[in-house]
Amino acid sequence: MKISYLISTFEDGGAEFALPAIVKALEAEGHDVQLVACNRSNGATIPRLDKAGIRWQLLHDARPPFHASVWAFARLMLHKRPDVIWTSLSRATAAGQLVGKLLNIPVVSWKHSASLRPHTRRMRNFSTLWVADSPDVARFMRDEGPLDADRVAQWPLYQAQPPSTPPLQWDGVGRFHIGSSGRLHEVKNYPALIEGLALFKRQNPQAAQQVHLTILGEGPERAKLEALVRQHGLESNVTLPGFSDDVPSFLESLHLYLQPSRYEGMCLALHEAMAAGVPCAATPFGQMRESLDGGRCGFVIDPANPAQSIAAILAHAMANQSALRDMALIAQKNTLSQFGPEAFQKHAQNVLQALQNRLRA
Repeated sequence: MKISYLISTFEDGGAEFALPAIVKALEAEGHDVQLVACNRSNGATIPRLDKAGIRWQLLHDARPPFHASVWAFARLMLHKRPDVIWTSLSRATAAGQLVGKLLNIPVVSWKHSASLRPHTRRMRNFSTLWVADSPDVARFMRDEGPLDADRVAQWPLYQAQPPSTPPLQWDGVGRFHIGSSGRLHEVKNYPALIEGLALFKRQNPQAAQQVHLTILGEGPERAKLEALVRQHGLESNVTLPGFSDDVPSFLESLHLYLQPSRYEGMCLALHEAMAAGVPCAATPFGQMRESLDGGRCGFVIDPANPAQSIAAILAHAMANQSALRDMALIAQKNTLSQFGPEAFQKHAQNVLQALQNRLRA
């Protein structure tokens, strides 16, 4: 089967960074995948694609008007004429759905979060099959979509790999390094990390001297985050180093990973930290809720009051090193078992079978 896989950008997000694993899994099942992005954005995913030997192309270098993406993709599809259009992220999904409708090509669409934009809700029937990147998103699409069960498949968008080095152990004396990794975007709610650290510092001024927060990533919220750091006098406690492709090395330096997102689907960053054996804390959204297992595998950040919750988690984590380590080991074991390479490939096979069933229907 010839698959034209359209994604909105090649920037530094989870849906983009999962592309090499997704394309390789589809190819392993005997399919030919043509990868296309509406525009480059910051292009952070391109080195990963090149390293994996994956062919790719751009419709435009810079972000064009939406109609320009649609017509550029339509011209490409007239020339290539795939068996299936596969889309990821909102802009690409809308463009792919319109082109699929115009040219009578079936469309498969990823859904990466338990939320629906108005145009996505209106056009939900333009896609033959929806692929949820977590059980939570699958339930949402069936219940809130609403879509019949046979139109929603599930493929957790993460392939866990065992860490190359053992997780870092805090000695209780030196620096307590906490952090998060992702695009500096409002959905990640990184201000809550800074405000939580500021509250912890007011409540525990001595212990706060040991805490350092690093938020790895780049995006539109940088200026806001930098202003918050200055406002709370945390210049010596917070680092915003920008984007890095070497997330494993970053995780190796952490004693606690935090993900205070307002909503998520799979959330690759949190699960990468869990697989690496780093103790974690996160809001209970998307697959994060399932993986936290009610606090057995990670601290649950209260989304109603994340700053206060983060301050309390920091105090508890620093005072309970052995419990922190035990919790992280359980999370690591579960993550490697549930999201390893064999499980990832099996999900790909199940999605492709669901697609074949829909095409025959």
